[in-house]
Amino acid sequence: RSQTAPLHEVIVVDNGSTDASRDVVERLQREPQPWRVHLIECLRPGAAAAMNDGIAAATGDVIVRLDGHSRPNADYVRLSLAHFSEPDTGVVGGVWHVTAGGAGATARSIAAALTSRFATGGAAYRHPDAQRQPQQVDTVPFGCFRKALWSDLGGYDESLTINEDYVFNLMARQSGLKVILDPGIQATYVARDTFGRLARQYFGYGWVKAAMLVRFPSSLRFRQLLPVLWCAWLAGAGMLSVWAEGLRAPYLIAGAGYLAVLLAASAEVAYRTSTWSLLPRHLLALAVIQLSWGTGALLRWATWFARRSAAGANDGGTAPRLPRVLCVTGAYAPEFSSGGLQVRAVAAELRGRADLRVLTTAVDHRLPREERVDGVRVSRVPIAIASPVSRLLAGVRLTRALFRIIPEVDVIHVQGYSSKNIPVRLLSRLWRRPVVMHLQTARHDEPETIRAHGALAWWAFRSADYVVSVSPALTRSYLDAGLPLDRIREIPNSVDPRRFAPASPEERRSLRARLNLPAEGALMLFVGVISPDKRPDVLLKAWLKLQHAPETACALVYVGATNPQLFELGDRLDERLRASVADAGLGARVRFVEPTPRVEDYFRAADIFAMPSAREGLPISLIEAMACGLPCVASRLPGATDAVITSGVDGWLVPPDDVSSLTQHLRALLRDPHLAAQAGRMARQTVERRFTVDRVAEQWLTMYRQVLLA
Repeated sequence: RSQTAPLHEVIVVDNGSTDASRDVVERLQREPQPWRVHLIECLRPGAAAAMNDGIAAATGDVIVRLDGHSRPNADYVRLSLAHFSEPDTGVVGGVWHVTAGGAGATARSIAAALTSRFATGGAAYRHPDAQRQPQQVDTVPFGCFRKALWSDLGGYDESLTINEDYVFNLMARQSGLKVILDPGIQATYVARDTFGRLARQYFGYGWVKAAMLVRFPSSLRFRQLLPVLWCAWLAGAGMLSVWAEGLRAPYLIAGAGYLAVLLAASAEVAYRTSTWSLLPRHLLALAVIQLSWGTGALLRWATWFARRSAAGANDGGTAPRLPRVLCVTGAYAPEFSSGGLQVRAVAAELRGRADLRVLTTAVDHRLPREERVDGVRVSRVPIAIASPVSRLLAGVRLTRALFRIIPEVDVIHVQGYSSKNIPVRLLSRLWRRPVVMHLQTARHDEPETIRAHGALAWWAFRSADYVVSVSPALTRSYLDAGLPLDRIREIPNSVDPRRFAPASPEERRSLRARLNLPAEGALMLFVGVISPDKRPDVLLKAWLKLQHAPETACALVYVGATNPQLFELGDRLDERLRASVADAGLGARVRFVEPTPRVEDYFRAADIFAMPSAREGLPISLIEAMACGLPCVASRLPGATDAVITSGVDGWLVPPDDVSSLTQHLRALLRDPHLAAQAGRMARQTVERRFTVDRVAEQWLTMYRQVLLA
């Protein structure tokens, strides 16, 4: 309540508390608050799991994470948010003021010892008095970050019982972002109150830190080795000195030297904190911290080496089985759907780490019922969307296919809502297979729309074991329906940055020649189904206005399905577009291209991308355009396009159906090639930071493992 910046919501995650924490939160929920208060129960062990569940439920763009034993100062949120005006800021944090966990002498001594560099090293956040200006550091406590970063990094690593925040910050730095420590951001940290609790805490720190250093050896600092080396010397030399008399003197001398160092460090703490009466306890606290940390790390490394040796000796052992996943889609290559595109990209990325297969409907009856596409097994059920009889037969064939396939898989991953959800959920219950529901499309995949399809459809949806949302807007629609907060995870759509990459001028000229596009002048691109929701007519109106001036005249290419036998497009919107172009006498400047497996060629041949849609989930075509370094102008759709573009930085967002604003921004890009190039470079950087398929594939794999563990 003391924060000087407004809060959107407060989420409290209960990870097995046994005190009155839940009562306190429930009382806050009953009282009038300026922000919403959510209480989530996480049944999986560990702080990382609890934080992942809480962040997944958050609907805001920026996460301010605090632990139960911390107390932030009044400017904590305001100062944290101020740093996100810089696009390369990843995580922001502040300094700790350590306070005792109790009134006793031991608790006060532990709090004082935790401010010693000898005990806890030189991490800047632990020494608030030495910090004057914001600086770039390795890690910060707690941390403030964009939810998009958490999603891009795959969340906190749930294999770590502690130290998960250090790994998160390390991965943020490895992705090219900065971790910023601002001494104005301050929190009070409540220390452990007994030597036993302190020993357990630092033993765990050492254990997890050792595991982390195996994975990230570049993060090793020499000071982290000293407690380990000392514990190894104590154990090894101590045992050897029983038999080797020559080692006894060096062993005792080293022990005396260590005690002298401990005494000096304890005296420094007592002098700095004016607690000379606690000097013996300071010495004991420092020894507990050092020896517990070193023992934990030493035992963890010993365990790791023992397991590796055993694995190397056991050549006859069997490797763990890969997760077997059935992905159910509305269309799959060579036909197109958002879900199908994502499954195909992720399946290629996870080859060798997960076994994905596909069950899909197909409107082209000439496609094989069974085949492999890029090495992925694909089973197709033919369907004619306009025919009720065909849809009924497709339902029967789909059910038969599910009977055959479900016993062979571990997880069922359904891409978007359709009538397929009902037989999938019924048969998954029969074979006790978990179902993941993937929300892809705004309005169509929203709970209220699904509820309107009847009680059975609603049951099939709400009983899914896990839900993935591609955008904040879809996440909000799920939460607003009162569905479980701890069951949804936000994972964005993605692209392959190697396939969708900026073209050089020579490559662009070559592509235009091969695609029979104008060799000279600017080329504007639209990619999407030619349907009312995509608003291709709004783009045409804006484009026609641009043709009146030579410096803004350009070609326009529409890439998207127009055949009503393939999609329920209603009126032939493409015919009306063609008629408007013909009436203006500009037919030679406009091209209509049906969906193509080489859509990246059109992106790489273009100069500007426009997406005037009125409805989107998390538009893949927009991310593809940005990956190709195109300056983009899109409709501002809260929780969708604004989750991709930061307007004025890596693209521009305009009000939906606002032809004047769309025209104005497109005109500015056509008149200023430098502005267009700068926006394109920033767009590419955004994709590399947040929307690459390798990042998203890791999140899918983590999700599959979590579902199987649950």
